[in-house]
Amino acid sequence: MQHSCLFKHIDAQTPMVPEWVQALVRRARVSTWPSRDRDICIFCRTAGGDCFQGNHPQSAVRHLVLIRLLIGRSGHFGQRATLAAVGQKRSMMIECLSTLSLQLTAMKIQTFESLGQYHDSWALIIGCAPDHFPEYDWDIPPRSQAQRLEEAFASLRAGAHFAEKKIKTPRLISVFHELLKMSHEAFLRGDRQRGCHVLQEAEGLVWPSRATHPKHVVEAERRAFGDVVLFKEVVVSPFPYEGSEADLGDIQRKLWMHASAQMDALSNDKISETQTWVADSNGEIHVVKARSKKGVLQAVSDGVRLAQIQGYAMATLIGHDLLIVDVEQYGKPRISIRRLTKPGDTLNPRFHLYKPDVFTQQDG
Repeated sequence: MQHSCLFKHIDAQTPMVPEWVQALVRRARVSTWPSRDRDICIFCRTAGGDCFQGNHPQSAVRHLVLIRLLIGRSGHFGQRATLAAVGQKRSMMIECLSTLSLQLTAMKIQTFESLGQYHDSWALIIGCAPDHFPEYDWDIPPRSQAQRLEEAFASLRAGAHFAEKKIKTPRLISVFHELLKMSHEAFLRGDRQRGCHVLQEAEGLVWPSRATHPKHVVEAERRAFGDVVLFKEVVVSPFPYEGSEADLGDIQRKLWMHASAQMDALSNDKISETQTWVADSNGEIHVVKARSKKGVLQAVSDGVRLAQIQGYAMATLIGHDLLIVDVEQYGKPRISIRRLTKPGDTLNPRFHLYKPDVFTQQDG
């Protein structure tokens, strides 16, 4: 049986795949191939050389190996594995076909000099994963979308020390790392919606201004520790989920069109720019200004309480490519609209629905 390979053949300069990795690949074949229900295995290797399947405390782990089953058109199996040395910026991707021949290529891992640079890489994943990463003519050798996804998450892990300094609490840091794993696993399964929402919750642990209502953190803490302590009071909501433009209310649609037009007209060199507008009781749109996001939301809340506004939009432009607009009106979920602008691509915003922040039931 002939199988196509996603990566270039190894040459004489490519290091050999370690024997212990080959043993894990063989072990994964035996334990997972009879069933297609579970296509991802995570193995950990300690500094002492012991290998375990599943999740283990970060302090005890030296290498992580993520093995995913691949199913060919004829139903035959292959495997892809990502090998990462914990704390290192270099990882390897391994392609294992049904013949058990292994191929290996060095991954391109980003390095970051600041927390801001690290944050930019998150926007790329949220906007492009799992299979719409930008490709460039000067990218030599060419890399598949699958490899770009692996590189993107390897880069997140490599820069995680920036996040850990912000989070500080050891247990919460473990939850953060578990959220990264859960997001990666979801994207590997092709579940873009879950991948994005889980990653956004991890983002909120580091950058509170981007925090969403907690949901997946409950699962992440249970996976990491076997119980839930930090988030035991969280009631898991059906939100968030991904909808469409049809979910917008009339006021939300009007605010979205206004906000996107205003942000598209901006021309500055800021890393990010945020603006907020409200629709008053007559439907007219006005800009809202305050010294902080908290002040803006307080002004909006006061307007809602006094029945002076029908809806609001808060728009953030990150770089020149990613536009995020949160729109809310009474009787509708809060909708976070995310639009990534890539040269030559048709604009294709995505609509993520959340529990309302400002227009709650008592505001009626």
